Amino acid sequence: MEPAESPRPAWDAGAGAKVVKLVGTTAAAQSVDQKEEDHQVGWSAGATHGALPGPPIAPDIDLMKRGATWFPIDARDLRDRAFGALEKPQVFLLDLLALAAAWTQRPTGSLPGDEAALAHLLGFGRSVKALRKARANGALVAWRLHHDGRLYAKPVTDLVLETKAKLDKSFNRTVRAREKRAENREREQQTTANPGGEDRL
Repeated sequence: MEPAESPRPAWDAGAGAKVVKLVGTTAAAQSVDQKEEDHQVGWSAGATHGALPGPPIAPDIDLMKRGATWFPIDARDLRDRAFGALEKPQVFLLDLLALAAAWTQRPTGSLPGDEAALAHLLGFGRSVKALRKARANGALVAWRLHHDGRLYAKPVTDLVLETKAKLDKSFNRTVRAREKRAENREREQQTTANPGGEDRL
């Protein structure tokens, strides 16, 4: 079980937190070959898992339970995608929703590889067809299926692993400080019980 942390641990933007850009690209930038490759890899239960890479994040990683309920986003990237007509509005919104949804999953930073589950998670209800149409329009292209049957995107994976490392460092620092205080209290109690430093006869 992972240690609990405070709601705003020391990995926030003031502590040099990494900023993640919205993953994905425009439909025009995605080549026909890449689209075919995505289709062949597949997000369905029929995908050949033996040829897929292992998951980049341990299955028990749950940063939400450790207080990491938010993550930084590159403001310029967000502005350009939202208002600069770099993508279709639906693609932008779906990529942003996928990031938020992945952050709440277990392991953190992943999405279900099952199309029906993913469609439901991203607001398409039971319409797998609508999800596939969104992918064909350029959404979610950075997400890749792995051997555990879940989807991962490298920018999100990098952010998850960096955030976990900072949370672990903060937790270890807290433990050491607690141990130091306990040692000081014990030393003070010994001094109070024996102020002269020697046993009296």
